[in-house]
Amino acid sequence: MTRAAAHRLFVVAILAAVSAIAWSHLSPGSMAMDPVPQICGGEGGISEVLTEFRLAAEPPAVWLAPWMLMVAAMASPLLAGRLIQLTQLTGRLFWVAAFLIAFAAVWAAAGEIIFQLMVSLHIAAHILHAPPALVSVALALLWQATPWKQRSLNLCHLAPPPEGTMLAALRFGGLIGLGCFGVCGPGMLAAMMLSPADSRLPMLFVTLLLFIERLAPTRPPVWRLPIPQVGALRACLSPRAIKQWAVR
Repeated sequence: MTRAAAHRLFVVAILAAVSAIAWSHLSPGSMAMDPVPQICGGEGGISEVLTEFRLAAEPPAVWLAPWMLMVAAMASPLLAGRLIQLTQLTGRLFWVAAFLIAFAAVWAAAGEIIFQLMVSLHIAAHILHAPPALVSVALALLWQATPWKQRSLNLCHLAPPPEGTMLAALRFGGLIGLGCFGVCGPGMLAAMMLSPADSRLPMLFVTLLLFIERLAPTRPPVWRLPIPQVGALRACLSPRAIKQWAVR
């Protein structure tokens, strides 16, 4: 085994362990799932939903740790190729640490956005007399068709900047985090709305879909039907695409 191959294996093993530990702590009764049933489980009117929201709107100190645990469970496998590339190109731990700090900061802010969207979708579903899960899935499919989603996916393939400064690392981590949120956010929201009491299985399914999707090459950001392309799927799962995964 070459040194480069051993390095890739080491990074993948570390991130797989982080993901496994995070998944193991996402139990139905854990704090990580508490805000979901409080927001999405009520059957009353809008006033009741708003009351539930006020009761559930805890400060970030309460929900941030469980939310980031969920992000670690899902994002760790998706970041493997990127971290392999960074460590091979720079060889500087502070650069990787700055990248991860900026990436985590974006997702910490994204938690509040997801939290607010869950409440808004629940209220909208009540007005439309539709199941909240159905509304969230419809919006996720609509987002899949937009050019903004493709721009987010293209951003995930952004090459690292040549500068080895802390500022460049923070900016790069923030951009990758924004692209990742644009790709993953709607799917995560739909998964949490589909199964508010225990989102682990829907989240795992979303993670597998996103892993396959990120193997695809960049494409022009245009409107597309939100259906999987057979040719694109074959290209994603081809040996060449999987071989190039470590540099994406």
